[in-house]
Amino acid sequence: MRKALPETVLRRQKTGVPMAPTLNRLSQVAMKPISPAPYISRYVQYEKVASEHNGNPFGLGIDLRARALNYWLQNSHTVVHNRLQNLE
Repeated sequence: MRKALPETVLRRQKTGVPMAPTLNRLSQVAMKPISPAPYISRYVQYEKVASEHNGNPFGLGIDLRARALNYWLQNSHTVVHNRLQNLE
């Protein structure tokens, strides 16, 4: 790159890449407060799940997994509907 780019470009201060817009929006939406599902403590130390995003995309992914499990546990109970009635 030394011969392909001007010296001013090579010597300028480097900057980081901003967070992807999708992750930024996801961190705003997904970090809303939630109530822990029954039995979540069997799988997750829920007190360690972040309540707000700290800018770390890897931490966001870990927190989203815990939140997804919490959502699944809250909504996975068997619902007794559409059960055929015993017609005699």
